[in-house]
Amino acid sequence: MPSLKLETSVTLSEAQEQALALEIGELASQMLNKPLAVVQVRVESGVTISFGSQITQDSAFLSIALIGEIAPEVKKELPGRFAALFAKYEIDPKRIFLNYQETSPAAWGWL
Repeated sequence: MPSLKLETSVTLSEAQEQALALEIGELASQMLNKPLAVVQVRVESGVTISFGSQITQDSAFLSIALIGEIAPEVKKELPGRFAALFAKYEIDPKRIFLNYQETSPAAWGWL
């Protein structure tokens, strides 16, 4: 575990969504110091997003949920690392929000 969900207004092909999901997973595994085998990533492209009261074509929202806490120094580095990755997919780094959901083990289940 962690689980990450990216929603972006950029329309990506299925192959691009899959490649991006794998890249997000690798980056999250590295940055959060979690085994890649337990990192879950969902990518949803072509969603409607307004930013600054305008509909945008290059925006994104990334939710990062995990058991425990993310170290403050990692929280400082994550935005830049994800911005660089998302820029390859024409997502504007100035239009990306990240949400950290740090929870206790009791709040999660695994089948």
